[in-house]
Amino acid sequence: MARLNPELAWLLLPDMDNYIRQISQRAICNVYHSVKERFCGWLLMMRERSGKKNLKLTHEQIARSLGVYRPSVTCVALELRDENLIEYARGRISIKDAEGLARQACGCYMEVSCLN
Repeated sequence: MARLNPELAWLLLPDMDNYIRQISQRAICNVYHSVKERFCGWLLMMRERSGKKNLKLTHEQIARSLGVYRPSVTCVALELRDENLIEYARGRISIKDAEGLARQACGCYMEVSCLN
């Protein structure tokens, strides 16, 4: 592609660099941070990208995105609900306290958010 259209390649280079940095950060995050920390950051990112406080997400979808088992997501979701940070019903999650979620999220959340 770069040989065929160097101008286009030059325009896409920052986006490709950003994407690679995000993937690298996610890989590091998966090794060093808990499911709860990753889940909190992931929910906040989904909220930012969708612009909605109410997200249509199942525990299975979240588990696939985080690379964990669904029961792990259920346990963390229950904990976050008990802490009054989220509310959920079948297939829907509502973020009640984004600042509280941000406090629970790992530092990777801010790192990846700054890359966008």
